[in-house]
Amino acid sequence: MNDYQERKKTIEELQQKRGTVIVTYFLLCDRGNVIPLFVGDDALRPMHRLLEDLGHKESIDLFIHTRGGNMMTAPTIVKMLREYSDKLNVLVPFRCHSAGTQIALGADNIVMSKIGQLSPIDPTTANLFNPLMGPQVNPADPRNRKPISVEDVQSYLNLSRDRVGLVSDRDRLEVFKELTKYIEPLALGNVNRVYSATRMIAKEMLSLHMNAKDDDDKIEQIIKALTETFPHDFMITRDTASKIGLKSVHATPDEEKLMMTLFASYEAEFKMNTPFDADDLLTRQSLQPPPQPGQALQPGPVGLPMQGISPQQPRPLNFKTKIGAIEGANDSFIHVVEGSVSSSFQGAMQMGVGPMIPIPGATVVNFKLGKWLKYSDLAGMNFE
Repeated sequence: MNDYQERKKTIEELQQKRGTVIVTYFLLCDRGNVIPLFVGDDALRPMHRLLEDLGHKESIDLFIHTRGGNMMTAPTIVKMLREYSDKLNVLVPFRCHSAGTQIALGADNIVMSKIGQLSPIDPTTANLFNPLMGPQVNPADPRNRKPISVEDVQSYLNLSRDRVGLVSDRDRLEVFKELTKYIEPLALGNVNRVYSATRMIAKEMLSLHMNAKDDDDKIEQIIKALTETFPHDFMITRDTASKIGLKSVHATPDEEKLMMTLFASYEAEFKMNTPFDADDLLTRQSLQPPPQPGQALQPGPVGLPMQGISPQQPRPLNFKTKIGAIEGANDSFIHVVEGSVSSSFQGAMQMGVGPMIPIPGATVVNFKLGKWLKYSDLAGMNFE
């Protein structure tokens, strides 16, 4: 019996316990040396296929684990789930951060375990107008741009006004001029756009189950807490979530046990606590440096590099790993990412009259774009 078949039993048991239909959205973002998977629109098609097969239900529970992602995708996921249910709950076994919290805001109830976590929804921006990481990096690559925290910019302006007392128009202009010495004006424009969009999305999500008119003060209180009160790395527990006005519900002991059993299944299948070890993979595959085309390996003098070995010669090895799951009791989709490991060999050494011993150089890991596959399509594949 495969991992999904075992997990399916837990999903069915949790469904029976809660009287709902369970859809899981598990995104691996905690495994060392593996590219993380974030909330994104790549999930829409497999989730839609799952929901289409389920049909309309009275209540759907979204079991979610994520460190965050694209906040613009959050309302799309919430609205799609609500198309198939009269009531939407979110189950948080452990982490439901950033864009995950935006999704949770659109739920009628947020059911949290004892270690369940939400987070602030203050995003960072990254575009070609952001400051460079350093003078020698490629400016055309967005990854070489420093991310800008939207709330840090706002906090700087608030600091000058509230703590320093710079309130006149002239003083505020000078404060802004000082900021533009370090951040391009167009990057600041993007910050302002994201600042507005974050609040707009949060209000839209909360208004799906709260009265936008009667509960306006409460909605604004929640948004302020999630965007201004807490620092970005603050973990919001279920008690704190309730205090700021969210509909946070403590999972019952039986619900929590099943939620954590389900989480542990993902934790094991996705090797969450085992960092990817590229060197170990190469060793297990017993890769040896081959000769150059048309050449044979010839031992060189004792202690000198083996003849016929090209320095920094790459030895690619392809692999696959799992980094995400969208599942229900009816079907399973797994996000599979492929990658390659290569190692350069500086040559080989011979100790006395013993065998030639390869001298490895740097190990390089490259990940490619992944894709969602049905669990049944994984048969015969090996995963690291």
